[in-house]
Amino acid sequence: MLLQPRHQTAQLRKLGTDTVQTGRKGETHRQFFYRPGSKLEDYKFSGYSRGHMCPAADNKWSLTAMEQSFFLSNICPQTQTLNGGDWEELESACRTWVKSCSTTLYIVCGPLFADPPHRKLHKRIPVPEKFFKAIMCLDKGKEKGIAFVYSNNTESHPMDYYVCTIDSVEKITGYNLFQSVPQHLQNKLEASANIGEWR
Repeated sequence: MLLQPRHQTAQLRKLGTDTVQTGRKGETHRQFFYRPGSKLEDYKFSGYSRGHMCPAADNKWSLTAMEQSFFLSNICPQTQTLNGGDWEELESACRTWVKSCSTTLYIVCGPLFADPPHRKLHKRIPVPEKFFKAIMCLDKGKEKGIAFVYSNNTESHPMDYYVCTIDSVEKITGYNLFQSVPQHLQNKLEASANIGEWR
């Protein structure tokens, strides 16, 4: 069983060919999982890298926003294989999708924890077993949704391997991730897992 994570919600908007914006009017909604005492030292020699939930590259619209993306409240322990590989590939794909096929993407992502005990960095910072990212495009006539669940390990797979429905992520987390979306659209988009619609 996976426990409910804290998660982050963001909008990724197309403002131009090289500039993207996250958050409503420059803000993102964050629910912090880690206690305020988290420190960079917690990651040293841990075997884990600092994985962003909202990527720094999504915040090029503002130096302040980019700097804030490095707050430890936006960071979770990820294996370097995941952080610098498959997870980064998905982050990059989201930026491509928003530039090529959408004006705004709505993205919710976060860690997933199995039943305790959890591996911890310095006996304090729990290491997630998995991560999820749920994505929606609500452009009129181009509405679509998809989700991904990645294991926090040293395996590497094609993006298709991680695809799932938003419904399945909501079942794991217990959250209604896109509750402000009209119910008829939720029913349709949250049941979709068609990566071909995004390519």
